[in-house]
Amino acid sequence: PAPAKLVKWSDRPVGCVVIVGWVLVAFLLQEFCVTRRLDWPGDSPGDRDAWITIASWRIASVVLAAGTCLGLALVHFTDPGVVPPNPRGAEPDVDEYLATNRPIYVVPANRPNRANGEDADETKATNGHSKTTNGRSKSNEQRGPTIELVLRYAKDWRGQPIRTIIPARLLHHEDPEGPCLFDGRAPEFDPRCVTTTYCVTCDVWRPPRTSHCRVCGYCMERFDHHCPVLGTCIAARNMRWFAGFLLYAGLACSAYAAAAVARVSQLCTAGDCVKTWELWVLLVYALFLAWGGLTLAPFGVTTLVWLACVDVTTKERLGAKPPGVARSARGARRRRDYEGAGETERTAVGRPRDGDAAGEDGDAAGEDGDAAGE
Repeated sequence: PAPAKLVKWSDRPVGCVVIVGWVLVAFLLQEFCVTRRLDWPGDSPGDRDAWITIASWRIASVVLAAGTCLGLALVHFTDPGVVPPNPRGAEPDVDEYLATNRPIYVVPANRPNRANGEDADETKATNGHSKTTNGRSKSNEQRGPTIELVLRYAKDWRGQPIRTIIPARLLHHEDPEGPCLFDGRAPEFDPRCVTTTYCVTCDVWRPPRTSHCRVCGYCMERFDHHCPVLGTCIAARNMRWFAGFLLYAGLACSAYAAAAVARVSQLCTAGDCVKTWELWVLLVYALFLAWGGLTLAPFGVTTLVWLACVDVTTKERLGAKPPGVARSARGARRRRDYEGAGETERTAVGRPRDGDAAGEDGDAAGEDGDAAGE
């Protein structure tokens, strides 16, 4: 695979500059074609108690436009949740697993000679401290028995190493390195175990719900999707700004469109429906903004609901599979047709790909570089 990027994660802000230009054009048209020409209810002496005036509307229009631009800048320029790549190369435990040339490799989680010797130093320090402090050792005994854990190394359907933390009591007593636990469950899909995937591009163990974006070149925490318009990934640390940007943009479009419709209604009431160019400009302006409001505002509300209530990312909603072998029906059917056909028929069927799996055939939400588009 291509090496990980060691530069800024975001692309050039071309899309952001275009969006800021559209916001500026919409604000200027709103000011000169709507705000200054509209007959406001608070302008007459008898309408002092009107719910909206020209001053309050100008403040609201400025706040909506500024909030949209601010949310856009926060989404693009803030860290989306980058997992720093490992500049030293592959992890020692991965090299050890690959050197064994075994499909499954099980080792104790607290063995003293693990990666980089860090655990060994911690074990020695802990043992020395417990020998010198009797009171501390007694308090540790009162905590109850500890759970013995093991690390199970294997490969997923893409051939990437995965590491599963398993309680030792769940292993099969006759075949600890077998594909299943003692109760027949696969450890990669068991809620009692924790599985992480190794990124062969960044040379890091990915935290849960972390994926690699091939466009940005980094692993992103709680990866949602890569937005080509904004030129950055939407992940754990900028998801809130992305939802706020959608809400502000949707509210701005809806409010500007409502004001334009109000001005059109005043023109038609005055009998100037077809006698001026202002009507046609306002109609195109209102239709464009209404489309933006109906698109952005519901999408922003949906994003906030999924973020706050359901806690499911766009990639997870699109059906991304957790680590483990999970072939799609299309890939399995193609493999069965190939294996059951003759020599002449196999040429027509075509050799199945080794990577036929759920989400691989054009699925934008696939793992390790398949970034979900908007």
